[in-house]
Amino acid sequence: MLLKIKNPDISNQPQTFVTAAVTAADATLTVQDIAGFAIAQFLLIGTPWTEKCEIIKTHASTAPTGSTITLDASYKPAYAHPSNAPVTKILYNTVRIERATSESGSYSDIAGAGGTAILPDTEYTVYNDTAGLTTSWYRSRFYDGTNVSSYSSVIQATGVKTNSFGKALEKCKILFSDPDYKRVSYDEWLLFWNDWQRDVSEFKNWSWQQATDQSNTTTSGVMSLSWPSDIKAEEKKYIRSVKINTQEWLEYLDLPDFDEQMQGLGYSTLSVAASTGDTELTLYDVSNFAESGSVIIDGDTIAYTGVDEDNLQLTGVTGITAAGHDADDGVWQSTEVDTPTHWTVWGGTLKILRAPDTTGDRIYLYYWKGITESTQENSVTIIPFYRTALPYMLWRAHQSDGDEQRASQYRLEYEQGLQLQSNRDRGGNRKSFTLVEDNAPELLDFDKGYLKIARQ
Repeated sequence: MLLKIKNPDISNQPQTFVTAAVTAADATLTVQDIAGFAIAQFLLIGTPWTEKCEIIKTHASTAPTGSTITLDASYKPAYAHPSNAPVTKILYNTVRIERATSESGSYSDIAGAGGTAILPDTEYTVYNDTAGLTTSWYRSRFYDGTNVSSYSSVIQATGVKTNSFGKALEKCKILFSDPDYKRVSYDEWLLFWNDWQRDVSEFKNWSWQQATDQSNTTTSGVMSLSWPSDIKAEEKKYIRSVKINTQEWLEYLDLPDFDEQMQGLGYSTLSVAASTGDTELTLYDVSNFAESGSVIIDGDTIAYTGVDEDNLQLTGVTGITAAGHDADDGVWQSTEVDTPTHWTVWGGTLKILRAPDTTGDRIYLYYWKGITESTQENSVTIIPFYRTALPYMLWRAHQSDGDEQRASQYRLEYEQGLQLQSNRDRGGNRKSFTLVEDNAPELLDFDKGYLKIARQ
């Protein structure tokens, strides 16, 4: 398995030029300016990433002075270099490559703890992992013998997919003619990608965002439900419908109608936590509870013999379980629980009415899910028309670069493409696009390098 890692970005590193020709094994360099150079630094001498460019190192204790840079005896030039050849600081001289059997597995160095030497005469450093498999996962970081860079993102040997941020990034940098992030930074490209995902998601409730949540089950006396973890937002407009087992669909009620349905029911909430052995329950309201009987709290049936309206308590209580109950837990008169028929969003919480009289029935929530924000190049989008990311990202890039004419052109292309997809989608009434994944090896742009994996 051939691993190809783009060499470190040196665009913002100090650079000078030699004022006298350099011969192989010279111990010093005579340069125009020593600003930004110090002891024990790695340097590129020669035009970066071209033939005969090489890595050298400043002396460990003799600091640059005047126009002279003294070199480490183990890192003298191997080639001759003409006067005016560039000398550029480079933070690292090796790259450490790690492999794992799964994306979140344990990674270990495959090129030794010291890594493999950066190849300065080309933009990429290549390493042949003879033990690598198509199922292997990789990551890399640069190393100078002491310090390491941050990790690249991880990538599987099959390469990044066509619907990934890494693939969009690769194409955008080519179309924008900015391979080294000189005009638009990596973080800006990632921001544009995530903004594109949000813009598409907020445009409408798409058919491909429809999902079903089955994580809730009924608990006798409990009317609150948990929101799906990946819902667009915890709002009513993103819930399509609610159903319990094979019963009829629950009817949605606006909050005023829901409140009206609650009027007169024996329902309140605990104002004080209740523990096993307590002989009273303190509520916010006791006006609708029978003089004696039983209540249900979170599936726990508790008997009581009286109502103290002055202290807002149910008295003569027996049957509180060892687990107890928290303040604000719902309290239902046991005769009021029944088969739920309605649902609403009340105080930011999903509610069903009435509270169920059974425990363990499956609750189905049909909803529109949101889009997970991408954090690395192999992050993929669930948006099936992922190619609309390119005009959006290029619109934002040209806008950031001050080219309003090109930005407007790409914006128009994006908006027309999005409208076309919306017309075809029809909220699920028509079949939406099927995502076709390209599993061929692809280029992945790392935080501080690229990794291209090819089969031999």
